[in-house]
Amino acid sequence: MHVQDMRAFSFAEMAKKCIEHCDEFYTEIHFDAMTDSRMFMAQKLPEGVTLLSLLGEKKFAKADKMIQKMFGVPLSFMNDILPMIVVNQLLMKYLSEDFNEHLDMTLFKHAKSLDKTTKGIESIEGHIAVLENIPLDLQTKQFLDFIKAPNKYKEKTTKLANLYARGEIYKLYKISKKSMGEMKETMIYKRNREMSSYIFDNLKTSAFYAVGAGHLAGKKGIIKLLKDQNVKLKPIMS
Repeated sequence: MHVQDMRAFSFAEMAKKCIEHCDEFYTEIHFDAMTDSRMFMAQKLPEGVTLLSLLGEKKFAKADKMIQKMFGVPLSFMNDILPMIVVNQLLMKYLSEDFNEHLDMTLFKHAKSLDKTTKGIESIEGHIAVLENIPLDLQTKQFLDFIKAPNKYKEKTTKLANLYARGEIYKLYKISKKSMGEMKETMIYKRNREMSSYIFDNLKTSAFYAVGAGHLAGKKGIIKLLKDQNVKLKPIMS
């Protein structure tokens, strides 16, 4: 999980030990790319489009009231941000900030401290394309659903964190898939195919791959896709 909550760090020490035995360390996208201005711009709405224009004054005012009450942040501060990014940023506020950095950044820095080669599975262009290919009407629908039932999203986010802490990736995947709705092909399945292909082509290299837990399980998950290519896998639980 790309969060700072203690539950996401349940397997962190085990992961660090595994990293020590690998030559390379991969995250979904290399962290050096996160400072690229293109990544920042990709999270913004197209020029001339705002949340206000997408929602209309009445729904925007209702959303602003709810968000200020629950999170203490005026929606106007996020008026030019993609609806799906706004929802994601608000969902993260339901989780604790027990650590100073997200789990993947913590693992990345550990790999760097060991002088491991660090890379990204996905390119900046590929990551940006994902955001560009999610229709705004679907993003707006998700945003409005969040506004209507914020407690439902809070319960779901908490449940996901608890499932992660117990290593129950298949149950986690089912909830994640359902919450993605029509966005799951672009957000999960297509990326799973691309990431598993990258990993398969790189099998001769001793490498550690840190990807979101929602990408692992299911018939179209990275684990199944690699097994379909006769890659032998086994979980490391201790």
